[in-house]
Amino acid sequence: MLQYNFNTKDSNDEIKCNNDKLGNAIKDTWKQCYCEKEGGYGPKKPKYVTDEHDMQRYRCKGNIFYTQQKDANGTRLSFEDAIKLPYTVKKMKSAYDWYQCNSRNMGDAGSDDASQCFCDADGWYPQKRIV
Repeated sequence: MLQYNFNTKDSNDEIKCNNDKLGNAIKDTWKQCYCEKEGGYGPKKPKYVTDEHDMQRYRCKGNIFYTQQKDANGTRLSFEDAIKLPYTVKKMKSAYDWYQCNSRNMGDAGSDDASQCFCDADGWYPQKRIV
């Protein structure tokens, strides 16, 4: 849809959809306006859920990533950094499935160090990239 000129305007309130408020992106043409929530509508990146051995049970519709928790300097790894190291993935069959973040349920993440879990509920990380 955004193949032609367009204008954007940030607003925390109502805004009129007209040339006076948004500018005239294309002369002599009818226009329409769309509202987008902050961050857009696309899939969200996987979210940190918990550390290994947390005895709570969690739900995640999508993939659970079980990764190393910290780097050699003791700094917590982000999802992007954690998946550069060995990790395991478990596909949840439904949003009602429970899981615990531990090697017994998730398999061996390839490290003797502490691990963590991320939930990829929106399928942000494509299946074809899962090793």
